[in-house]
Amino acid sequence: LAQRKFLLEGLICLRNALVTLGAPLLAIKAVDEQKAVDIALKLSEQACEVVTDAAYLRQDRTFEENLNEKLIVKRRRLTRVEGNVCVPVTVLCAKPAFNATTIRKVAWHLLEKLRLEKWDDTPNIHCETGSALLGGEDAAQKVLQEFIASRLNSYDQGRPLCDTLQCMNIDMELSKAADACKTSSALLGGEDAALKVLQEFIASRLNSYDQGRNVPIGENQSFLSAYIHFGMLNPVDIVTEVQRSSVRKAAKDAFLEELVIRRELAHNFVYYYKDTYDTFDCLPDWAKKTMDEHRHDKRKHIYTYRELEEGRTHDPYWNAAQFELVYTHRNRPVFGKLRYMCAEGIQRKFRKHIDEYVRKNYERAGRELMPSNLLSKEKKDEVGEALGPKAKRARKSAPRRGLKT
Repeated sequence: LAQRKFLLEGLICLRNALVTLGAPLLAIKAVDEQKAVDIALKLSEQACEVVTDAAYLRQDRTFEENLNEKLIVKRRRLTRVEGNVCVPVTVLCAKPAFNATTIRKVAWHLLEKLRLEKWDDTPNIHCETGSALLGGEDAAQKVLQEFIASRLNSYDQGRPLCDTLQCMNIDMELSKAADACKTSSALLGGEDAALKVLQEFIASRLNSYDQGRNVPIGENQSFLSAYIHFGMLNPVDIVTEVQRSSVRKAAKDAFLEELVIRRELAHNFVYYYKDTYDTFDCLPDWAKKTMDEHRHDKRKHIYTYRELEEGRTHDPYWNAAQFELVYTHRNRPVFGKLRYMCAEGIQRKFRKHIDEYVRKNYERAGRELMPSNLLSKEKKDEVGEALGPKAKRARKSAPRRGLKT
């Protein structure tokens, strides 16, 4: 519900921006992938070209591929626009990349070249008809105002777009989501809110990012992940603003490493492991062998899926991470790391900070948790079966080298 509320806030911001260009935002629900393809084909009946975001996850790529096949038959063109990463994955690397070293130099070289392109132009006027263009800018502006006043604002009021399609009322959907969502998150969706968060981060927290980002009680994170994830903020814009700032070079480098290189690695992984990126089949053989060997190790604590999800374990650090993620919808990097290790293995230099954070935030939060699908049930069940107390030691002694395919 929190994600839906955030997304709908972003759609309203986008709709308001498109109004100034004389372009309607049509939000239409699709019950499945085939229905989504049919909707796209229906809307583009009179178009010569369809433009879509570059897809990376399996379901999105399948939709894109199916749509492209149908458009080819109809002799229309499909254009993919990259908005997820700074450098398109296939441009950066033609095969899986197994560590940052293999892509870092190439990524920055390509990014500097891409940033020289003039890619963020916005049309100055809207021209609905050829006669308006011939009449000059004043005539075009008049057409724009008439268009907005007479038709544009009615597109998203739940009225049928045609015989088979009906637009979603975004304002009504947002109201429903806001009523049903119980969250203490102060993050608002939309490009305008994203830019404010970015400027606040650069002005007050970026300078200490390299030194304080992994201190869980601190506030040195950017909190931009949600905006990037939902396409409300382009990573290239973030790079540009950060490089323009006057903060310390070490802080800039640390942040841009995460924003550019680490995100490129993640997208590279899901792109080249399309069919297996969310299963154990994508793991290297030595990791599968280790987990299989320790499948039947005895464990001090065994938890159900619901207990892990709701933070009801013996480990206060795990519980604190779950509480913060569910209630504030912000995941601090250090807590992300804690989910992959035992509490006994936490580095001592972080213990003091984490203890302080738990006392201030977790111990006073004696509340029921809302159900939240943080991980798929299948994934959690597999992890619970496969990992044992000896698995961590085996992983540490495993060879640290690139994987071969």
